[in-house]
Amino acid sequence: MFATGDDPVKVGLVARLNRPGGNITGISFFTGPDLESKQLELLREVVPKAGVIGVLVNPTAAAAESQERDARVAARALGLQILTLNASSERDIDAAFAAFAHQGAGALLIAGSPLFTGRHETASKHAPCFVVPADNKWFTRLVVAAAIVDAMETLNLAYPKVDAAKKKQLAAARVALSRER
Repeated sequence: MFATGDDPVKVGLVARLNRPGGNITGISFFTGPDLESKQLELLREVVPKAGVIGVLVNPTAAAAESQERDARVAARALGLQILTLNASSERDIDAAFAAFAHQGAGALLIAGSPLFTGRHETASKHAPCFVVPADNKWFTRLVVAAAIVDAMETLNLAYPKVDAAKKKQLAAARVALSRER
């Protein structure tokens, strides 16, 4: 019995997918070039103004080379600019997020890896993570709007404090403007 995020043939678990051979059964969540392409396409739709899309890859994963290559090929085909960074530890993930923010990545594609899928704290204050359903346009917009409202509520927005001297100055400016009519 196995469950893997990598290609089970590539990592040597089975001889081939259609007839694995031996006494083994399992499930694979491995990705292919179509998945990276579709993920980048969806990111382009969700964040159309993102000038750069970050791609986070675990270089120790068996599929790392193909994930990076497939993302690069898909980005070229879609006319997107990507910034690929590697992370093979928790500390690397935090450093990569900081680098993505510093270099202006407007969206992020995280390649499949147990390191990333097992870490629930991947989102950070500077790079929040939201799961946005893409199968229903009105619901997608509702989820995005709710996330924006929630974020704005935490900002504690308020009008600036105005002292008595400034209030007097503003009142005088208001009177002057009303006379210009």
